This record gives sequence, structure tokens and C-alpha cells, in this order.
Amino acid sequence: ERFATGAGWQNYLMLSTGMSMSADDAHPSDSLHSVADYEEVLARFDSVGKNPDYHVISDLPEFKAARQRLAQYLGQLETSPPQKPEELPAPDSSAAR
Repeated sequence: ERFATGAGWQNYLMLSTGMSMSADDAHPSDSLHSVADYEEVLARFDSVGKNPDYHVISDLPEFKAARQRLAQYLGQLETSPPQKPEELPAPDSSAAR
């Protein structure tokens, strides 16, 4: 609310529709979004943080917290491979008789 362009910044930095940073969500390789999609969002945060013209934005505690959380989540995605579903053999139909 302190900036006339706040909505534009929020739109620029937000995750795309369907992207989430919840630990309960499936790994990105199992969904429509990949690790690269999250890396792209982090790159936007980093480009804002490196540009001295945008220090008013990058100095906000909310910006720093969101960037840190995104980096942590991305680190978790990169270090924990997706879980493959367990394959169980089909039951023997002759055993049921």
C-alpha cells in the first residue's frame, strides 16, 4: 500500500497459477511446473535485489522473507528427488478361489 506500483510488483514476483511452496504438494516433476519454473521466479527476485534502483522494494522485510523462503523451497526440491509410486504385483486370481 506504500507504493502506487505495489500491485505490479506483486504480479511480477508472484508464483504462476498452480505453483505452490507447500511441503504437502507433489514434487514439481510430478506436476505442470518444474524446478526450472521455481528457478525463474527466484531469478526475478535476485534481479530486483541486485538492482540499486529497486532498493526500496528489495529492502522490504516481506521481499527478503519471500526470497529466502523461495530459495529454501527450491533447495529442498533440488536435494530430494521425487518419490516414485510403489509398484505392487497384481494379486493372483487363482488364489482367491
